[in-house]
Amino acid sequence: MSAAVYVWDWDLEDNFVQELVLKSDREEMLEGFREQEKQYDPYFNKWDCCYEWGRDREDTPDSAGISYVNIQVPTTENAEQCMDSNGEQVQCEVLKTLLNHFRFVPPIPLPSSFTEFTSDSDFKSLISALGLHGIEASNDFFKMPTGKLCASFFRSFVGRSDKLLKPDLWDLSKDNRQTLCFSKHLSSIITMENGTEALYVFDFESSSTVLWKLGVLSASAALYVCCLPEGMSEEELAWELVQNGICFHTLQRHDTLDPAPTEKLAATMVPMRLSGHVFNKKDYDFYERQCQSLFSLRGGFVWRIASKYISFAEAVRGPWGTCDAMNETFIVKDSNGIEYIDNDLTDDKLEVLCGVYRMFTGVGMDIAKLLWYPLAGSFEGSSEDFG
Repeated sequence: MSAAVYVWDWDLEDNFVQELVLKSDREEMLEGFREQEKQYDPYFNKWDCCYEWGRDREDTPDSAGISYVNIQVPTTENAEQCMDSNGEQVQCEVLKTLLNHFRFVPPIPLPSSFTEFTSDSDFKSLISALGLHGIEASNDFFKMPTGKLCASFFRSFVGRSDKLLKPDLWDLSKDNRQTLCFSKHLSSIITMENGTEALYVFDFESSSTVLWKLGVLSASAALYVCCLPEGMSEEELAWELVQNGICFHTLQRHDTLDPAPTEKLAATMVPMRLSGHVFNKKDYDFYERQCQSLFSLRGGFVWRIASKYISFAEAVRGPWGTCDAMNETFIVKDSNGIEYIDNDLTDDKLEVLCGVYRMFTGVGMDIAKLLWYPLAGSFEGSSEDFG
């Protein structure tokens, strides 16, 4: 099996640590843990196992206190790959992802033959772009006409072909049977500016159900919203973005907001440690308490961390209010110069969320940064910055 397996336990110095299991022992080790004692992470393709997790929390007050995202855990038999390698299963996943994120519209009925040339490199590009972990170019799906059609579409989409995208396969074409040209969501888009950055904001005017407007940071995110059912409210649209780790803002007119509650603006502290400090459960408990005091749920990689501690409902409630600290406020202006704001995470709060510690190195006043997770900036703007 390809998934790494880690076993968590207390060491002799009372530190909660993980130990990597030898590749030859992975399957046997997994079989020794009950379902509630092992957690599979499809993002990093690894198993975390701990006997502590199988006990009732009330019976284990000294447990690690580490929170895990509740995910659908695959059985041991298919843990090696997140997706069933059956050709029809792969087809369903590929068609769904190409529609949601690349606006591919499959023909009706699906093709019974496909004569255009496709190669393994086309299949591998599609597998990589869609994150089809555990699927190879030799999969039965890519021997099917639909699989070859999908690979050909993606090749044209990324510009690796001299052939233009066919209108009947792309709903951004006005000639497509499911064209987005007449989408209510598309017609409601306005732009607002934050300095040199433009936001795509959905203004539903009289049909709006909340005081704030939904704003996204990219054209691709705006198109994703346009493809959602037109009967969805702003809260439902925001909820969909939250669940998919897509960054957005809930923007409300500055002059309609009261000052934010003091507890929502409480300062967070990037902790300091002396050189030689050995991290333990108390450090992680303090980290978790700090995370729970935050109130903003960003998209991208940071969303994977924040979703453990910040309620999804918190993210779709709109801004808490105004605050004096400009670095805690996200501000945009519409074409008439009217200010809209949303509460934002400061750089310090982002560091707290990523578990940063400032530690003296023991060399003069030099300070090093240690952290539980990579910094948010490590992934921004890259293909890894997704939820």
